[in-house]
Amino acid sequence: MSSRFARSLVFSFIVALGAMPALLTRAEEPAAELRQAAAELREAAAALKQVAAELRESLAESPKAAAETRPVEYWITVDQLKIQVRPNFPEAFPFTVMKVLQTASDQLLPHVPRDLTFPPLAVEYHATGPMIFYERSREDPSTIVMRLSSKGAFWAQYVFQYSHELCHVIQNSQTQGPDEALFFYESLSHMASHYVLRALAVTWKSAPPLPGEGWTGFAPHLREYSDDLVAQHQLPTDRTLAAWYAEQRDSLQKQGPSDLRPAYETIALALLPIFEQQPNHWEAVTFLGRRRADLKDQKLTFEEVLAEWRLACPARHWPLVERIAAEFGVAIRPAPVVVLHPVGS
Repeated sequence: MSSRFARSLVFSFIVALGAMPALLTRAEEPAAELRQAAAELREAAAALKQVAAELRESLAESPKAAAETRPVEYWITVDQLKIQVRPNFPEAFPFTVMKVLQTASDQLLPHVPRDLTFPPLAVEYHATGPMIFYERSREDPSTIVMRLSSKGAFWAQYVFQYSHELCHVIQNSQTQGPDEALFFYESLSHMASHYVLRALAVTWKSAPPLPGEGWTGFAPHLREYSDDLVAQHQLPTDRTLAAWYAEQRDSLQKQGPSDLRPAYETIALALLPIFEQQPNHWEAVTFLGRRRADLKDQKLTFEEVLAEWRLACPARHWPLVERIAAEFGVAIRPAPVVVLHPVGS
């Protein structure tokens, strides 16, 4: 619809409306004039009807604004990792979720070696989360997908779930093969959740995800979320991890992952002080699984996994791996040597 035609329609509409008060006033005049006024009123009504019809037709023919086909998606970059927050978290703005996850990322990713690169990470809501898919996103084959089941303003749970899955990313869990250390990988990720929650309970007091007393006031609840799990799963003060592991080793191999969550918590809380005292130990975690491709499909014992870990680490991290072995009461044993025979031998 042209602007000139639109102005003409509006002018006609205003003229017709403006005529009504005068016509109604004439109703008090003699009968002849009253009949004339009625005739003019009918003409004005007909004109208004015509204007309305032309306006409806013009609006129907005018081009409609293109519908928004894709909601806003927020990206952040923390050190070497580009993170996307998809806009499907119930009762939560994606920008707010992004800011919360950014503060969590800042506790782990600065310890990642600069030569270690990651594919982009898309974080989305799904009731079946938390979990991570390394087979890449359907929309973008270069992106891996992390699902969280957190929603609303349950920020402590966002941090717990996200930190757990992020630890799987930095420990190269996509390369982990058939071995006896699944419980250890999962325990490290549980430990990452507690580590980040406790760190943010401090940092949010002065550097929250967003400005406002609501955020700074929420900081203590992050520590409470961790403390509640500590109260349920921490080893007694007179109980060592080595003694506990000696009793639990067989069950750790036989039970499914979902049945072992209490055990993961127990191990995580036993190892947590080591990493809180020296946060640079998170760099060592990035060397887990670095040599897995060289070992093909060999099934490794926990001791052999620790040996491979130490072998992949820079020498500065050997004391950490040895201390963890000592905490579990196991001796580090190297994995069997892979011998490649020439074809036809």
